[in-house]
Formats: sequence, structure tokens, C-alpha cells
Amino acid sequence: MTVSEFIGKLEVSDIIAVLALLVASFSIFWNIYRDILLKPRLKVRVQISIIIRDNSIKKDSFIDITVTNMGPGVITCEAIFARKRALFRWLQPPLAFIVPDYTNPLSAQLPKKLEVGEKITLLLPYEENAILATKPTHLGIRDSFIRIHWADRDSLKKAIKSYLKDFPEKKWGPDQTSKSNPPATPY
Repeated sequence: MTVSEFIGKLEVSDIIAVLALLVASFSIFWNIYRDILLKPRLKVRVQISIIIRDNSIKKDSFIDITVTNMGPGVITCEAIFARKRALFRWLQPPLAFIVPDYTNPLSAQLPKKLEVGEKITLLLPYEENAILATKPTHLGIRDSFIRIHWADRDSLKKAIKSYLKDFPEKKWGPDQTSKSNPPATPY
């Protein structure tokens, strides 16, 4: 039996059943993609920001973490994390949880729900023992889907470079360590 003979024996109900099967298959794959794979994405950037208050000479510097919801839906930002990359993946150190500065009125508070296109700015203290002193290779935000959205490496490298220019590295030895100014805690 050739293909043309087979198609000639098909009835209208058979053709409709095949079309229905194709539409149902497409619908199932689209729902899987939309509900499981197509989750909101965050764009995270890190920089050093200077804030001038009340038209005065007083300037405050902060580690500025800017988070933008790129869509396609609502997402909740829950926590800030950092990590230092190891040479081998199985030697990966654990994540470092960074406690946001809840006392700063200029900084957004976590957890924060973001609509599509909405942006928040988290400000961390810019001081000698800040998280940038440990030179993390990754800095990011964890969302409500328990995924971590890492900041792009260029912005993180620029922030670390700026930090090291303002706070040069100290060589810590047994005679140089003091209780008043300990080195940044490694993770």
C-alpha cells in the first residue's frame, strides 16, 4: 500500500483526530515551557555609589546592589548571597549570606515583591570589613523560586577594584592582628 492509497482511505474523522493530537501535543509542551521553564528573571548590578545629602559637603559611600525584574511575571527578592569560586567545582565553598542594612532608610528592605520592570536598590555599608574585602567572585539575589540571580561579573569586578583602591589590602600576620580591626571573615 502506497502513501497516496493510505491517505485516500482516511476519513474526515481520522484527519480531525490527527489534527487534535497535534494541537494537544503543542498545548502540553507550551504549558510545560510556560509554567516550569519560563520564570521571571532578575538583572543584578553591583557598584559603589556616593550619596550627597541635604546639599551639604557630607558624602556617604555605599555598596549599591541594583535589582531589576526583567519579567515575564512577578517575583520576590528574598536575600543577598556571595560566593567565592573554587578551582574545582566540588571544592565550592558554601554561600555567604549577607545581612542587609535594615537601619539605612535609603535602602530597600528584603523581602520585596517586584512587578515586571520594577527596580530596587539595596545599599550595604562601604567600610573596611565589607563583603568586597573577601573578593567574592559571585554576588547575587535569591528569589522566591530559590534561584540565585548573580550580578554580572564586569560590574562586580569594577566594584571590587574600586573598593581595593579605597581600602588597600593588608597583610595579616600573627603580630599584626588586633581585636579592634580583624580581617574580613572568609566564607
